[in-house]
Amino acid sequence: MATILHWKDFAAGEAFFVARAWRKPSDAIRLHTHDFSEVLWIDAGTGMQSSPAGAKPLQTGDIIFIRPSDIHALTSATTMQFTNIAFPRDTYNWLRQRYTTPWTTAPAPEVHRLEPGQLRRLNRAADELCNTPRTRLVIERFLLNLLHMLARQPAPALPADSPEWFQHACTEINQPEHFRSGAPGFTKLAGRSAEHVARVTRALLRQTPSAVVNRVRMQYAARRLTMTDAKIMDIALDCGLTNLSHFYRLFQRQFGTTPQTYRQQQRDLA
Repeated sequence: MATILHWKDFAAGEAFFVARAWRKPSDAIRLHTHDFSEVLWIDAGTGMQSSPAGAKPLQTGDIIFIRPSDIHALTSATTMQFTNIAFPRDTYNWLRQRYTTPWTTAPAPEVHRLEPGQLRRLNRAADELCNTPRTRLVIERFLLNLLHMLARQPAPALPADSPEWFQHACTEINQPEHFRSGAPGFTKLAGRSAEHVARVTRALLRQTPSAVVNRVRMQYAARRLTMTDAKIMDIALDCGLTNLSHFYRLFQRQFGTTPQTYRQQQRDLA
């Protein structure tokens, strides 16, 4: 028999609940259901998400989207740390009416895998959430940011059978702290030898690692040209490029115009 949890019994008058918890293999299995929705992710350790539709193994970085009325239980194979955010049914309904969400109609709750960088960012957001007023505005902002983060695709789009390490590298290279290092930064993210990374990149994307990184650099430069008054030399340096002529060639190759003309065109549209 599943225990039924009611929002009014532990978070009445609040728009969300957030907590970080730990589970040991010796802890009793707590099969339960509820009248609210949850999202939880595994910070460390391994375990199992059980439901009437079956059991699914969990590991660090897995995020689970639990619907109102789901019957489920979380068990651990090792000492497991997880973060849980719960919110009322009306917020759940609001999201699903407007957006495609991971709270689907499938028999079991959806489980997605977070990249390490996504997991770190999500935990920082949960820490901030814990210290904010428990209002609907705050939880809706958090959930929309979560959906946006999960919808972000690596650039360029990857074949479905790409290795997980390669997907990770193509996603994280979008961050300035990585693409400033050029192709070596991409190789470091991949955690493989430069030769192996180059072979896989050419096989999957028909590009070199340098071309992948430079594409991301120029997309970043274009955003800076549009949204700031920064000097073009400063933008080039921020991309990790010290040769201004090389920066100009890369930008014109990707956008068909010079950085100055691109900036003026964007402002003429405003």
